[in-house]
Amino acid sequence: MLPVGVACEPCWRLSSWDSHAVPKPFSRAVILFGDPLRIGPDDGEEEAAMRIEAAINAAEDSAREALDAWIGKTA
Repeated sequence: MLPVGVACEPCWRLSSWDSHAVPKPFSRAVILFGDPLRIGPDDGEEEAAMRIEAAINAAEDSAREALDAWIGKTA
């Protein structure tokens, strides 16, 4: 499993469960690949889901931080 984080600005946000982002023309975007996760057959389903969610959230946060630094946006 390879977690991926994406951040783009400016973008449109869809009103879906995941607030899918659609980059506007000439947007800047960062796509960040996290460290691979190894999910074994003996790993519990709930434990695996929590690890996957945490890895995706970390990749998303890192992508957002990288984009903010690139465009000079401060918190």
